[in-house]
Amino acid sequence: MYLYCFTAIKNHSKKKTTFYKERDSLDKLKDSLQIVERRLRSDEQKIEEIEREVESLQQTRGSFSQLKTNQATDQQKWYGFYSDNEFAKLNTRVYNSKAYDETARRTLWVCTYTTDKSGDLVIDKTGKKTMGSESFLDGGFLLDKKTAAPVRPDGSFLILHKNQVGQEGKITISKLTVDGKKLWSFNSELSEWVDWIYTGNKLYILGTNNKELSSSECNLLICLNLKDGSVAMYDYFKKKKIK
Repeated sequence: MYLYCFTAIKNHSKKKTTFYKERDSLDKLKDSLQIVERRLRSDEQKIEEIEREVESLQQTRGSFSQLKTNQATDQQKWYGFYSDNEFAKLNTRVYNSKAYDETARRTLWVCTYTTDKSGDLVIDKTGKKTMGSESFLDGGFLLDKKTAAPVRPDGSFLILHKNQVGQEGKITISKLTVDGKKLWSFNSELSEWVDWIYTGNKLYILGTNNKELSSSECNLLICLNLKDGSVAMYDYFKKKKIK
């Protein structure tokens, strides 16, 4: 009788141990599935955000604030274009961020980032670096209308900035390496663009600089060579090449 009870208790203990092991395994599997689900949901939201941004860019006329963004990622590095004060207040989660202080002079920042359980990218601000010594008034990364991502000719950035504060300020383009070195600058002499097209090695800008035309009309075509910053311009109203 004693042996029978001992055997029964031993078997029960084994079954109990097995039960807890299986329960722990199921709990871990459940947690893993929940992580995968959160990441899939996060990816879906990001795709939807990009689709909405592309649609918005296709419809926009080209006001300065809509042309640019202030964050980019590439090869486990995060790039931001912010003033010191803006960076200090910046949320560590990577998102489609636009800075709107038209008086801010911004520089290029670089950090590493990681991915959390939800699939969101998180900046490590402790390892921050500023790249280059120049600052740009109300600067940001030019967006590609087809992808809603920053334009990256030759792995560099195209920085949009103003030559002065206010609506009269003209949109200027500077090509900046990931190390913050400015390769060239071009002042478009336009406070807003009607449209812009990025082809990989050239940027085509449509605008209006003729007071005889309405805001919905366009007379100026600018072809900007992104390799060296050289420019060709044509005025459709005057039917002649300007530059």
